[in-house]
Amino acid sequence: MDGQRAYAILCGLERNEPQFDADEIEMMISRGLVVEADPDDLALLQWLQSVVQEFAGSRITDPDVISKLAGALQKTERKLKSNCYRVMTSKAKIARREESRVAMRRALAIVRDRSALDPLFAIANDTLLVAPNARYVCVPALGVEGYALTQKGQRVRRSLELRLVRFGNVPFMTFLSRFEKTEEKMRAFASNVSFLYNAIVLPKQKTREQVVVGLLKSGLPAASAQHHYLEALKATTPAGFAADADAAVTCTRNAVTFGSIGNAAAQLRQARGALLHAGFPNTPVVMSAAKSLLAFNPPSAGISRLLELNHGLYQRFGSGEHVYKWSSRLMPASGTPAEVLRRVVLAHTLLGQTSGLAAVALASMAQTESALPDLVTRYREIEHELVRKNLSPPSLAGDDAIECIACAGTPLEVADTVATLAAQIAQGRSPERSDLVVAIAFAKRFAY
Repeated sequence: MDGQRAYAILCGLERNEPQFDADEIEMMISRGLVVEADPDDLALLQWLQSVVQEFAGSRITDPDVISKLAGALQKTERKLKSNCYRVMTSKAKIARREESRVAMRRALAIVRDRSALDPLFAIANDTLLVAPNARYVCVPALGVEGYALTQKGQRVRRSLELRLVRFGNVPFMTFLSRFEKTEEKMRAFASNVSFLYNAIVLPKQKTREQVVVGLLKSGLPAASAQHHYLEALKATTPAGFAADADAAVTCTRNAVTFGSIGNAAAQLRQARGALLHAGFPNTPVVMSAAKSLLAFNPPSAGISRLLELNHGLYQRFGSGEHVYKWSSRLMPASGTPAEVLRRVVLAHTLLGQTSGLAAVALASMAQTESALPDLVTRYREIEHELVRKNLSPPSLAGDDAIECIACAGTPLEVADTVATLAAQIAQGRSPERSDLVVAIAFAKRFAY
């Protein structure tokens, strides 16, 4: 079965118009995309659940359901045996009471019989997996069983729909394996995000999601990243000064490269000293740019490149601390400063002179000037999809799109990856902006 056939089966189930053979549905059931149930068992389950809820005020999974139902039955039987109750009560009401007694006796017999109850438990658990608005439907040619699309099946259908061009003609199991592996990775990633959100110390200069993104980019296990970060806060904060989260994150990300947090902190101090010696102002934004010098040995060896980039951006975009940020972003770009700056100018022109940050970011990604037109087109398309899918407000969509360009897939796939990862990070609640910031920063790790 290829992707196109699997997509047709999943769509049919979602529309309650099933079309599949026995082998196809067995595969779908085995991978949790579909559940099956005998209609008679399903009807019995629904009846039992309603009786238990009505008369015992409970659920069939309640450990005390037997005693609660037996108690309700005893009360009903006492009333029906009471001459006073029969004299004072209408025949119709007595008849309804007698019907309820019969229902409770039957229900009690079922909940007391594990051999009868366990299959109903299995169906009840499967029913919890069913996708919203899906229902059990039968295929007479395959027997009496009913089949329903699960929430996982619905997620697979939606994901496959966006990727049919690539996966329509390949074995469905190839796609499904990648989908399942990606979901597993996303769940593990979301767990790390949650750990760091709850564990980090947060100085005022950075938002929590900024620190979390920085620590996750260190590549360290979450607990190790948090430990290194606390160590780095101490190593980069002089006595009597406020903690420097940016420096702490930088040292955490470079601890492996330099051998320890202490060595990374020493290199960062050298880089900051080189900036001050070169005449750069001592401001938080400029000192943050010092991390771009850590790729050089010694850090001062990168000063000439930073100065040339800074001067070129100043000529194009005027003065302001944004120039220092942008210069730092361009430091690792391929080519000489002059070549990099030409790409910035071209990108800015292609963007319609609207976004200096986007021009800088795209110029840093492009290897050549000839690559820029396609890169700008992709940037605009991703920006549009992020807004269309209500993932980014228009005022932030441009910045978000920059972070997403490296995510593989079409713009539609990129938006889907961001949305799916944000939902995993939110862990059951509606995703917030902070969840989306993290998802946007790491979407490229989960594209398939």
